[in-house]
Amino acid sequence: MPRIFAVLIVTLLVISATWAAETGTAPATQPGAAKELAGPADGALPGAETPLAEAMKGQVTLVAALQAVGSPRLEQSHSGVVHATQTFRLLDSFYEHEKAGATISIRYSYMDPGMRFERTDRAVRADEKVVWILHNDTFGIDRGTKALPDTPENRLAARKLVEQLPANLRETVEAAKAESRLTTRLFAIQPKGWSGSSTNGGKVEPLGWEVGKGMKFVWSKSDDKPESKDGRFGRVTVWIMDAGYSGKVNQVAGNPADEIAIWRDRRVFFYGSGDVWPTAQADILQAVKSKDNGNIPTTAPATQPGK
Repeated sequence: MPRIFAVLIVTLLVISATWAAETGTAPATQPGAAKELAGPADGALPGAETPLAEAMKGQVTLVAALQAVGSPRLEQSHSGVVHATQTFRLLDSFYEHEKAGATISIRYSYMDPGMRFERTDRAVRADEKVVWILHNDTFGIDRGTKALPDTPENRLAARKLVEQLPANLRETVEAAKAESRLTTRLFAIQPKGWSGSSTNGGKVEPLGWEVGKGMKFVWSKSDDKPESKDGRFGRVTVWIMDAGYSGKVNQVAGNPADEIAIWRDRRVFFYGSGDVWPTAQADILQAVKSKDNGNIPTTAPATQPGK
């Protein structure tokens, strides 16, 4: 992975995490401070540190020329980053066509102009025309990652790079967003006094089944100290395997995880102690089976009916 693109991905992850952690309770910036946070007129637009070709990699969701409708709402974080939310009017779309004249709200971030960095960033000015590139972040939200002055040269450069985007990019982005929505639903059902964690994108092993790639969710009571990481001793564990997983149950496994559903062509496994969260399987099934953009998962028969 090129170094600059790796920096872009890490920056997006950090900004997404800090935004989620800090903006939920952060007060709106006072009018007097907003001008300072917006940065100087000769400051760099958001994403100036990333070359255009690198900015067009990853999960791109929109490339378009837009005009700002008014000034942004700015929030100062505690990590040297300013978070902005701003309305734009669509002038011309180069990727993921929207109707010209439509207005969209874009979230973006940039380095705090008051910090002593090598480069001074700024927000997009009211009525300013820019070419925006948006990416899907780790929370399933489209965020502005790079803005360019709206010039014929920049429009042409953006159009040429759009032609090189992967043919399956839309499907990749939708799958990632669907995972984010499902993750949100799953963590919303955990009972009071429970905590959860998840892993994604690597190899996982449903209890008693063959190893494969997929997602793993683990919930446990805050006062529990499980002696095992395999789902026993008060833990509830769910595995959602990648499409194409054909793993079979280990015939010598004494108490394997149940296969309980199919979600977007992906097998779902469950293991948990019913005495500590009696409705866990039903709650998880409800979250998995919730309609998601018209794709309704089907329920698979339990692997261990008598369990």
